[in-house]
Amino acid sequence: LMNRKGKPKGLHFLEHRSIDLSGYTTDVYITAGNQLDFVPYIERLQRQKWNLKLPIKNVVADKGYGIGKVYKALTEMGISGYIPQKFQENKREGMFSREDFHYQKKEDIFICPAGNRLKRKSKEVRKDGSFEYSGDKSFCNSECELRSQCTTVKEDSLRSIKRLENQDYIDKH
Repeated sequence: LMNRKGKPKGLHFLEHRSIDLSGYTTDVYITAGNQLDFVPYIERLQRQKWNLKLPIKNVVADKGYGIGKVYKALTEMGISGYIPQKFQENKREGMFSREDFHYQKKEDIFICPAGNRLKRKSKEVRKDGSFEYSGDKSFCNSECELRSQCTTVKEDSLRSIKRLENQDYIDKH
């Protein structure tokens, strides 16, 4: 049973369907409505590729499948993925976007446009497959001259940036 805002209360299911270039359905799989889209994806592709002997070279999917784990598995399977990244930010006029924050792989930090270091909040991967980074509260709230271009959240809150686990695989595609 699901009870989500904007959805009727009751039983909910998701249908995962694969279609080839000719328009034929090659796989249908049903999951509970509260399961994340990407969870059964790779297993279903593997089934089609190896059990059904389908020569899968490219896949297209919506952003619900656009996480690092999926891109990593696709790379390992020799499949090119055309999937939008799950966390694409809507750039607001006059505000810094995620691209304005530069990732430093060696230190696993982001550098903001003001030069502040955004550190990973936790070593654990979040449920959505991401890591979250944020800056130093004292710098962001009192010293930063660029705060108004960075965030519109209240003064005691910080701008955070998400980076997906296996982001390097997404960046290659």
